[in-house]
Parts: sequence; C-alpha cells; structure tokens
Amino acid sequence: MARRFGTPLLGSPYDRAAVHSEVSPTRMTIAIVDEPKTRSRTAEVVTRLATLAVDDELSVIYGSNAGVSSLVTRLRERLPRYTVVALQVLPGGLDREADLLDELVETGCLPFIVTPTDAVTYIAAELRNRLRADRVVRIAANPAGDLDMELLWQRRHGARSIRVHCAA
Repeated sequence: MARRFGTPLLGSPYDRAAVHSEVSPTRMTIAIVDEPKTRSRTAEVVTRLATLAVDDELSVIYGSNAGVSSLVTRLRERLPRYTVVALQVLPGGLDREADLLDELVETGCLPFIVTPTDAVTYIAAELRNRLRADRVVRIAANPAGDLDMELLWQRRHGARSIRVHCAA
C-alpha cells in the first residue's frame, strides 16, 4: 500500500502528541562516589555511573582529597557521546559555580564535581536543591566488599520530599 502525499508517517497530530506524551521525562540523579571507599573498584564504579547516565540526567560528586582521578578518564572512554566536565569545588564554592553547573546540565553535559571528602554531604545537599534533583544515591563498597548503590534521598511526586537515609 502506497503512502499518499501529505499523509504523516506517524498518523494524525493527535497520534503524534500521544506518542510524545507517553515518553516519561528523565530523572535528575546526583551520584556520590567516595574515593577512599571505591579506590580499588574503578571499573565497577564506571559501569554503575554509565548506567545511570544513560537512564537519567546525572551529576557526580566525587569526594577526594587527592583531586581528579582516573575515574573521569574512564567515564569519558565508557561514554564517548557524553561531555564529562570535571570541576573542583571547595566547601562554600558551589555558589560561584552555580551558573556554570546550570549551563552544563541544560546542555546535556555530565558534571563531575570533585570536592574534599568531608564536604561531600554539604555539596550534595546544595547541588540537590540547585538542580532540583529527583534523587541522590551513593555508590560505595558494602561491608562484604561488594559495590552497592544506596538511595540516600528521593523526591516524592507532589509537593513534599522524603529522606530515605542520612549518611555522613
């Protein structure tokens, strides 16, 4: 059966709108990675972060007193179509970088924020509010030595949010 000239491929405008309305918006996820707790598990951490980046809008907070690690390089290799941008943010410095972070997220970049380990929770709370994140997760090794992704906070649908777990 031949398609008549002028007939839309996806059907009527109503059908096309229905297709677009079924697509759910992506979640904004902030992933916390503590360098001392994941140092020997770089490949697994990259796999977890890459999975999150494909499914959600992702920002990473990397707690390290040593600076940017090979994690950024490996994440760039694993996600070649993504622009991974590393930023060093000191406690209280998120305000200075706020406009840049907003622009990075709006343009589809993956911000990789490096901050001292003792400032991770503070920076995560600031970033969660700034980006109106839907959830905050922590990727760390559990006592058995396996890598876990722990849900720390999740926004409820509606006006209120809930705190799932508070970790220092």
